[in-house]
Amino acid sequence: MSMPSWLEWEAPHLLWGLVLVPVVAVLMLWASRRRGRGAARYADPRLMGASLRPARRPGRVVAAALALVALAGGVVALARPYEVTNEEKSRATIMLAMDVSDSMNKTDINPTRLAAAQDAARRFIETAPKDIRIGLVSMAGSADVVAAPTTDRTELLTALRERFSKTRYGTVIGDAISTSLSALRASGALDTVPDRPQDAAGRILLITDGAQVGGSVQPAEGAQMAAAARVPVYTIMIGNDPGVRGQPAPPDTLSQIASTTGGVFAQTATAGDLQAVFADMGRVLAPEPDTRQYAWVPASASLVLLILAVAALAGIPEATRRPRPA
Repeated sequence: MSMPSWLEWEAPHLLWGLVLVPVVAVLMLWASRRRGRGAARYADPRLMGASLRPARRPGRVVAAALALVALAGGVVALARPYEVTNEEKSRATIMLAMDVSDSMNKTDINPTRLAAAQDAARRFIETAPKDIRIGLVSMAGSADVVAAPTTDRTELLTALRERFSKTRYGTVIGDAISTSLSALRASGALDTVPDRPQDAAGRILLITDGAQVGGSVQPAEGAQMAAAARVPVYTIMIGNDPGVRGQPAPPDTLSQIASTTGGVFAQTATAGDLQAVFADMGRVLAPEPDTRQYAWVPASASLVLLILAVAALAGIPEATRRPRPA
C-alpha cells in the first residue's frame, strides 16, 4: 500500500501488520478449497457420475475481497497517521522592546549590557520562524517604534544595528508596553481578543536593566493594558541594579508585569545566560505546529468495507450448480 510522503506515524512499527493481508488471503483461499474437497469426499457416489459445474460464489468472493481491504485499512488506522502543519498563527507577531538607557553601557555583562542584549536579539531574529512578524521598540526617556512588525529579517537586523547603538537618559517601561501594544494593534494582531493570553496573536518581549525613570505610563498600568488585550509580556532583566528608592526592586516590577499578563520573567547576569534566555523565549514564542490526525480515515473506510462485505454475503446469491453437458 503506497503511503503519502507527507504523513507521519505515531506507531509506524504497526505497519508491518500489512504483511498479514496477503497471508490472510492465502489462508482464505486454502480454507475455501479444503471445504470443497471435504464436501466432495462425502458426496453420494451414485451421483458422482452426473458431472456438475462447480457452484460459483460471487457473494463470498466479493465479501472476502472487501474484508481484506478492510483489514489493511484497520492496520493503517492502528499506526495512527498524522500530519504536522504550521497553520497555527496564534503567536505570529512579536514586539521586541529593548532598553537603551545610559545604564545599559555598564560592563558587568561582557562587553556591555547593551551589546550583549543586541547580540542576543540578533540571534533571536535570525532563528525565529520566518513567518513570524517581529517589531522593534527602543526604550529610554521615550518609547519609539523603530521597526513595525515585519517578516523582513534584513530590515530588522539593520534597525537593530543602527537604531540601538546610542543610549539616552530614562527608562519608560510602562510606555514601552503601551507603545508595543499600539504597534500590535496597528498590525492587526489584536483584531480578535482571545479568551486566554496563551492564545494571543501578539506577544511582547521586554528587555531592561532597571526601574521606571520618567514616562507617562507606570509599569503596572502598562501591564493592565496588556492584560486587557490578552497580550502576554515576557520580561528579561539584565544585570542586578537595585533600582530607584521608593519603587519596588526591578525584579519585582518585571516579574509582576509577567505574572499580570501571563508572560514569563527571567533575570540574567552573563551574556551566556542572556542568550540561553532568548533561546528559551524563542521556543515559547514560536508558533505551535498543528497536528492533524488521520487515523479516522482508514478506520471509517474499514468499517464501511466490512458493512459492504456483510451485505455482499447476504445480498448476492450463489450461482446454482448446473450439470455439465454430456
